[in-house]
Amino acid sequence: KLFDAKIANLRDLLHGIFLLKELSLKSLDFVMCFGEWFSCQIITAKLREAAVSAEFVDARKLVRTDARFGSARVDFATTSELTNDYFTASEKRVQVITGFCGATENGETTTLGRSGSDYSAAIFGALISGVLTTSSEMRSRAAWTLLISICFPIKLRM
Repeated sequence: KLFDAKIANLRDLLHGIFLLKELSLKSLDFVMCFGEWFSCQIITAKLREAAVSAEFVDARKLVRTDARFGSARVDFATTSELTNDYFTASEKRVQVITGFCGATENGETTTLGRSGSDYSAAIFGALISGVLTTSSEMRSRAAWTLLISICFPIKLRM
């Protein structure tokens, strides 16, 4: 059911784009973040099936940006505060965070542009003292204590 609503939302959005025959950077950002959302939800579910205390985190709740769609700039002060508040309150040991996406102060979806997933990893790595990996392999025992997974389709070989 979780996926049904998202798929319906995506279908409606794509139908609107088709009817208008227009794809703005704002619409493109919104569409592209669906892949991140689906990928990280699947990884979170698989980790939970393996009895790992995992939690899905939508980076749009943590990464605050300007409204420069397609290549948004991060508001580091607000992002730091939101990230700190979230991780201070979270009891889960493994966080599966969408990469590449952020949101404006008004909640509009943005993307961080080229290499945005790596940029997201660097942002969270700088803000959180823990283990950071964008690799599909988890070699360190410490990774089970705190794992920041930046998910995107080409790195789904987990």
